Amino acid sequence: MTLVKIGAVGGIAPVTMGLLYRHKIEQNIKGTVYYKEALRTVRTNRGAVHLLGEPIKDGKIDLDDTETNFTSENSAHYEVPIRGPKQKGQVNLTATGS
Repeated sequence: MTLVKIGAVGGIAPVTMGLLYRHKIEQNIKGTVYYKEALRTVRTNRGAVHLLGEPIKDGKIDLDDTETNFTSENSAHYEVPIRGPKQKGQVNLTATGS
């Protein structure tokens, strides 16, 4: 029975660490200036507020979709799901640097 417990803990620990790592990556993205500015723009846009309602909340970025959501040396692109009380949508965020 002890080996089963060790195996269970040994399996749970990597999964937990992986989830924590993904959460940290997403929080780093959401902490960037370009992300905050894009969401501020949506939340203050009268048309978006009319269609979605308030409050407008951002959802989880699909980090598994590396074709759509990525950061390279000079650019970043993310599709951010958003939702309000009335509807849901997505923000296509692209940032480039020099």
